[in-house]
Amino acid sequence: MLRADGPAPASRDQAQVVIDAAAIDARVIATSALGGGAKSVVTRVELESGEPLALKVFTRGGNTAREHSAYRLLGDHQLPIPRMLHGAAETPEFPFGYTLLTMAPGAPLNINLAGLDRSRLVEVYRGVGEFQAALHRTAGPGFAILSDERVDRDNAEFMARTFNVELGTFLAHGGSPRLAGRLEAYFDDASARFAQAPAAVLCHGDLHPENIFVAGSLDELAFLGVIDLEEAFTGDPVMDLARTLQSCPFPGDDLTAAVLEGYGGKPEGFDALFDAYFVLYELKLWNYYARGGSRGPLRSIGRRIRRRIRGRHAGG
Repeated sequence: MLRADGPAPASRDQAQVVIDAAAIDARVIATSALGGGAKSVVTRVELESGEPLALKVFTRGGNTAREHSAYRLLGDHQLPIPRMLHGAAETPEFPFGYTLLTMAPGAPLNINLAGLDRSRLVEVYRGVGEFQAALHRTAGPGFAILSDERVDRDNAEFMARTFNVELGTFLAHGGSPRLAGRLEAYFDDASARFAQAPAAVLCHGDLHPENIFVAGSLDELAFLGVIDLEEAFTGDPVMDLARTLQSCPFPGDDLTAAVLEGYGGKPEGFDALFDAYFVLYELKLWNYYARGGSRGPLRSIGRRIRRRIRGRHAGG
């Protein structure tokens, strides 16, 4: 039996256990790797009697709860995102839990970027903005990361907690104490603006090109939908938009304009808070590379953080 906490996809026997638990009357005839990252491994499950499904097995705690909580908030949704058929927080087969999902149509945007015309990329991100507007109509219970029972009093408390975790990671992995001090002052200055954020809504939290699905040729590439709710949270929609734009490998004012056009305009607080959220996600990116031992990108990310703190940046 393959271990669920390893990088291999689920075996046919493991997938059958999940199919049975979901009360789906079907036999698994094959499994194959679909993808995965540091927190989960996704397996394509072929059924003798129907369409293939996706089995997402988590390799660490916390993200299972986030994804399942997000799907509970969505309920019987009509969004272009896979439907959750069954999920478990932990089982003997899968210690960190799993989610059984319908398959997403299309292919991830990241495998279509080479040679993609800028105008098509802009059109795709206009569709992403439309998706985020629809997602953000789902109200949340408060400002929360959804992996535990804690709900913060307001966005200022939520952001303080989030920033303190990221700043601690930054310093623990050799980040510049001088830059850390500048970041601390920057976020202290923004705290009053954070507190003015409107009621919390469901946010995707990780709309990078691997999670954005498209279809068509390079000349006609169109947005289809998204996958992956394991970084979902309930909070300020501006924060979610900042993450989407920060994670695009080709940022620019035209891309920002397209997302906002698809969204239906700037949400409340966009001009006041966008840069602060963008800086937070750049800090998270620095920490991601540092934790993985990849020192190469850290210098350029640090420069981007300094420029945005000074209010001097291009695009986004």
